[in-house]
Amino acid sequence: MKISINPYGGWRRVATVEVGPRVKDLPALVQNDTLRFQLVEAESPRRSFRRFDLVVDSTEGERRCARTAWAVLSAMREAATHGCIDQFRVIEGDHWLSFFETSSPAATRDSQIAAIA
Repeated sequence: MKISINPYGGWRRVATVEVGPRVKDLPALVQNDTLRFQLVEAESPRRSFRRFDLVVDSTEGERRCARTAWAVLSAMREAATHGCIDQFRVIEGDHWLSFFETSSPAATRDSQIAAIA
C-alpha cells in the first residue's frame, strides 16, 4: 500500500513556474485578493533561476481550482509578454492555460477538468 501526504493540506499544487533572477518578489507582483492561491518558492536545479509552485485552494471544487490556475498562469504569461516578469516559463501545469480559452461548451470543459484532477 502506498500512502502519500499532501504537504499543503486543503491546498493543491497545480503548476510550477520559473522566472529569471531579476524578478525579486513574484508573489507580490502577482497577488490578487479575489483568488485563493499561493506562490511557494521551490528548489531550482538552475541556480540563476527561481522556481515557484502555484498552489490553489481545492476546497471550493474542481472547477474553481481550474479557473484559479488558469487565471493566475494567464496573468503571469501576459505580464511576461509585456516585460514585467523576466524569463518566465511554465515548468509543469501549462495544460491549465488552454481550459478557458476555447469556445467549447461548459460541460466539455467540466469533463476535461474532472479527467485531469
